[in-house]
Amino acid sequence: MTQMTDYRNSYIINSSAIDGKPCNTCRTQALARCTLIDDASGASDTFYLGKACIGEHMYLDGGIAQVPTAEVCITFGKERYKLQKHFADHRDDVVIIARPDEAAKLFDGRTAVWTELRFKIRQARATPLSTIEEMIIATESLKPLIAQTVIENPGLGTCCVLEYPIPYMNFRPDRRRVQIDVGPVLFAGPAGQVATGIEGIEMAYIMYTDLDRAEFAVRSATPVGSDGRTLHYSNIVHTKATTTLYSLDA
Repeated sequence: MTQMTDYRNSYIINSSAIDGKPCNTCRTQALARCTLIDDASGASDTFYLGKACIGEHMYLDGGIAQVPTAEVCITFGKERYKLQKHFADHRDDVVIIARPDEAAKLFDGRTAVWTELRFKIRQARATPLSTIEEMIIATESLKPLIAQTVIENPGLGTCCVLEYPIPYMNFRPDRRRVQIDVGPVLFAGPAGQVATGIEGIEMAYIMYTDLDRAEFAVRSATPVGSDGRTLHYSNIVHTKATTTLYSLDA
């Protein structure tokens, strides 16, 4: 029986300290996974997208929200992580790529370091869905659905494997059609341009009706008005891909 990640019960836990004193431990739900594989060596790096939060001051009686507010999202890897703070104006955004044991600057100017990083990734038995009829039956039966999308990258000798749950599913039984629209997931670039490290991984929505191609709406710097910029899912990328859908045993 195939085993797939159960994103309903998968988390990353990290603890941090300021000036050597523990300051917080956070449990973040894992939303999606991206594995980058080197074809020649077989070496791989796996990254998990964590659920976003709002920038906050810790353990105050009031005034918890950081002002100006920012969406905070972390892509977790065992060797490095990528923390992104998304403000109203893209020019104010903060991106930190660091090892867990590297000091990182906080909102108030102090620096913190992660003292512990744990991946609590649960597995569940899964059944591959090989036909449209099986996909529709699993959808109507309220089965938890998950997908694995492989993007080959022969020009660079690497590929990436995306894995993500499917909480949003379109289907037309009368036309034998399904359409997936899921996000955010981790996007590592189209065929021939797949990223080789965490620097090139971005957040995106993935969409497809056929299992041999995919369309991504990638979060990118986007002009707003006459001179503003924000981060928005505005960069549309089409690429060849191979996707397999599964239903999880409830």
